[in-house]
Amino acid sequence: MLTKGFRARERPSRSIGTLVVALEGEAGGKEYRYFEALRTTLASYKPHWLRIVPLPTPSDTHASAPHWVIRRLDEYVARQRKNRDFASFDMLWLVIDVDSWERGELSAVCQAASQKGYAVAASNPCFELWLLLHLEPAAPEMITRALVEGKDNGESKRSQRTKQLLAERATRLDYLQLTSGSRIGRAALRSELLNKTSASSTTARWPEFPGTFVHRVFQDLERHGFLPEGWLHANDSITQEGSSAPSSPEHPP
Repeated sequence: MLTKGFRARERPSRSIGTLVVALEGEAGGKEYRYFEALRTTLASYKPHWLRIVPLPTPSDTHASAPHWVIRRLDEYVARQRKNRDFASFDMLWLVIDVDSWERGELSAVCQAASQKGYAVAASNPCFELWLLLHLEPAAPEMITRALVEGKDNGESKRSQRTKQLLAERATRLDYLQLTSGSRIGRAALRSELLNKTSASSTTARWPEFPGTFVHRVFQDLERHGFLPEGWLHANDSITQEGSSAPSSPEHPP
C-alpha cells in the first residue's frame, strides 16, 4: 500500500532506491543542507522508500574542483560494488558549479560522467541560483535582468552577485520549506524558462549564464517514481506575469 501522493509503478525487487549526489560544497553548506532537508521531506511521504546520500567536499581538504567531485562519486560506487550494495537503477549525480572553473576541466568531467553512467546537474554560475528560483519574486526575466545587467558582471563576479541576490531575498533559508513540493515544482518550471531565456541547449553539458540544471535531479526522481505525484507540475503564475509583491526578507515564503 503506497502512501497517498505516490504513483504505483513497476519497480525492481529491491524496494529502496538511492539518490547519490556528489557535491562541490562542504558538509553544512547550502547544497548539503538542501539535500538533507529533501531527505527529511520525502521521508514524511514514504519512509524508507528512498535513500539520499550527499557526498560533500571534506572540510580538511577543500577539494571542490569538478575532478575531485567525480572522484568522490567513483570511490562511493567502488565501495558499494565491493559490498554488493549497488543497483543499476540507483541515481548517481554530480552537483557542480560552472563558476570560474576551466571549461576544459568541466568538459572532461562531464564526458567522464557520461561514460560512467553518472548525470551532471551544473549551475551557472552557482548552486545559489537554484535556491533563488524557490523564492518570491523569482520570475526568470527578473533574475536575468538582476544578474546580467548588474555592475561588475565579469565572470569572476557572477557567483558573488548571485549569492548577494539570494541574501537580499532571504536573510535566512528554511530548507524544509524550500524542499516542499510546491516550491520545488515552481523552481523546476522557472529553471526551464530561465534556461530558455539564456539559450541553453537541452543537450548541453552545462547551462549558459544564467541557468541551472538542478531541476533534472527531480525529473530523474519522478521518472523512477520517487516523487509525490504532481510535484513538478505546479502552476506558477509569476513566470507568466513577471511580477509579484515581494515577501518579507526575514522569512522566505
